Amino acid sequence: MDTRTKTYRKNFTPKARVYRYALDHVITKHEDDVLDFGCGKDNYWSNRLSPQEYSIDGYDLSIDEYMIEKKYSVILVSNVLNVQETEDQLEDTLDSIMRFAQSGTIIVWNYPSGPRKMSLDMDALHEYVKVAADDNGYTTLTDCLKGEHQGLYVTTLI
Repeated sequence: MDTRTKTYRKNFTPKARVYRYALDHVITKHEDDVLDFGCGKDNYWSNRLSPQEYSIDGYDLSIDEYMIEKKYSVILVSNVLNVQETEDQLEDTLDSIMRFAQSGTIIVWNYPSGPRKMSLDMDALHEYVKVAADDNGYTTLTDCLKGEHQGLYVTTLI
C-alpha cells in the first residue's frame, strides 16, 4: 500500500491556500485547463469549481480509475510534495506532475513545514523540481511568494 494515499484531510481542503491564491491570481475562467494534482478521494475542488464553469480535473494516487491523458495550462499541487517519504517517491510524484504539463504550464504549489515526511529544505526541493522539469524538456521559472502568500510557489515551465 502506498502511504501517500492516506494523507488526505477533508476538513483542511476547503481552506487550502494554493487554491485560493490560484483562483485570485493565476486561473482564468473559460481559458485555463486546470489539474488538481493530489485532489484526494473526494475531489473537492473539481467538484466545487466545475459547476462554476471552470475547466478543472482532479487526479489522485488513491483513485485508481483516473486515467487522464491531457495536458494542462495550470496544475495545482497542494500539500502533496511534503508527504513524500523517500527521494524515489518525490521523484516519481514530480515526474507524474510533469506528465500533465506542456510548455507554458503554471504550477502553483506549496511545501508546508508540517506535516513534512522528509527533511528536505527548500533549496533541495527546488533542485528536485528543476531536475524533473529538465528531464521532461522544460526550464523552470519559480517565484517564491512573500507576505500573506509566503510558503506558496509559482513555477512556470518553458
